Amino acid sequence: MKDYENVDDYLEQKACTLRERKYFASFNNLSEIKEYVSGRDLIIYGAGQMGRAIYKKFKAHGINATEIWDTNADEINPQYISEVFPIDKVVTTPNPSCTDYNKPILIVAIGDREGESICRKYWEKGVRDIFFDHDELCGLFKFCCVEENKNSSFKFDLNVCLRCIGSSHDNSGGYNGFCDIFQKELLKLVGIDPAEKIKNVMGSLALVVTTRCTLNCEKCGVDLGGPDGVDFPVDQIVSDVKKLADAVDFINMIGPVGGEMLLYKNLYELLVELEKIPNLGLIILSTNGTVPLKDERFYELISSPRFSVRISSYEGIVSDNIQKNVKKFVEKLDEHRVAYKYHRVGEWYDYTDWSYRNFSKERLARQESCYGRGFYLYDGILTNCAVSLLAGLNNKMPLFKEDQVYLRELSCNEILKRIRPFLDPFNPRVVFNSCGYCDGAASKIIPVANQAKHR
Repeated sequence: MKDYENVDDYLEQKACTLRERKYFASFNNLSEIKEYVSGRDLIIYGAGQMGRAIYKKFKAHGINATEIWDTNADEINPQYISEVFPIDKVVTTPNPSCTDYNKPILIVAIGDREGESICRKYWEKGVRDIFFDHDELCGLFKFCCVEENKNSSFKFDLNVCLRCIGSSHDNSGGYNGFCDIFQKELLKLVGIDPAEKIKNVMGSLALVVTTRCTLNCEKCGVDLGGPDGVDFPVDQIVSDVKKLADAVDFINMIGPVGGEMLLYKNLYELLVELEKIPNLGLIILSTNGTVPLKDERFYELISSPRFSVRISSYEGIVSDNIQKNVKKFVEKLDEHRVAYKYHRVGEWYDYTDWSYRNFSKERLARQESCYGRGFYLYDGILTNCAVSLLAGLNNKMPLFKEDQVYLRELSCNEILKRIRPFLDPFNPRVVFNSCGYCDGAASKIIPVANQAKHR
């Protein structure tokens, strides 16, 4: 790997690699990773989902971590540690110095934003091999899967793959948002021949079904919460999704959201209809888990391999009574063997106060933001930025109609023409009009899910 004079050059090269979508530029295969790690101390920073997944995957291929670091190591249940890591493998708080390690390699398996600050910290300690970008970690993970696929030992695990597919846009034949291995498994799951050539693939679609929510969070990213609101009609939602599905060849992943989607009165009926659409892949249910539904049909339906639940936990922030509901919901998922991930939310961002930033064109071109290849559908309006759409609809900033796609006003061909630039993962990122009102990655971190007394 190239030597860098300072940490800023190192981080800038990583940023350029990200922008140019050369995610796995550091290595070409698993053998190169093994050779690079051989005889050195490998440290995984973060004992959470990603850290555990990397540890297990590497260990299965003979790459052993020296230590696992976690800032909450003292609070982790010892039984949990022994189940995930070998008893002789220490899960400890991060070492402030790396002088005791042999040419250490640091894999920072936490958020990108925190990862950069940790990169800077340990660069000053003399560590020069630090991997923290989510795309880069996915690449390290994928090389193991490629090796398994070669020797026919690869085992498809929906939840493991969903932790990895965030940005697997490589040159190996994968579609938007997925590596080629996972994409083939997904197509087989929905009954499509993996050999069939598919061109126009939408990575993910968040589908707003209700504006009601059980929580009333300050600085909510989509600002839809509170007990009041509306449920959008099932037939209209299905009609919008079908039209979009007719415009593209395949939608990898679709997920009903809110508000709180478990409050949607016709959720079961909607999921039944979505499952019938032939060119939809996975159906991901994103929830705070605070509504312990009693409808057994719902749990039986989502126990299908096409469904997965993502629970954003605010444990320790919301009231004990609300948390009891989350526990009940999780127990029902376990009872019906539903695939789910329980994620404790670590940080929120305050992207904007909705004032115009007057950025130069050069500054906007460098804007790092939450923009990805995902889409968000709200009452017939398709967007890549839910924050700006909802802010515009609520008159907090101008509503830039040219930034959105109004499905009900366009033909399928017109829809595809509008969204095609976003379907190719190798296209340059697009700067929206609304980007001029947002701080992007420079946004400040704010307390998670503070409950407002009045909206």
